[in-house]
Amino acid sequence: MVKPLGLKSGGWDVQEFERAIRNGTNYGIMTSEGKSDHETVISLNDKHLKAYFSVYVERLPDSEQAISFSTVVKFHNALGSVYFYLISPFHALVVKSLIREVFKKMHPV
Repeated sequence: MVKPLGLKSGGWDVQEFERAIRNGTNYGIMTSEGKSDHETVISLNDKHLKAYFSVYVERLPDSEQAISFSTVVKFHNALGSVYFYLISPFHALVVKSLIREVFKKMHPV
């Protein structure tokens, strides 16, 4: 759907994406911007926009975790802004679903 606009896309291998988040390494169109004990920041860059995603994991009592996500987008041009406006209603759902799958791989029940 986004290829006619010149935006990068691609299928996600959840296991490879999980390894990249865990290790702070690059994967596909994703670049690791930084990693600490509790947070991994990744970015996706193309000619229209650069998106930064933060995955923050807080350890809670009783071996539970609270996971926070945040996204910051820098638009390189008007098409990037239009594209993100069109996908923004689905953005949170897609990111949550992807990260949920990653954490299932990292911490199987």
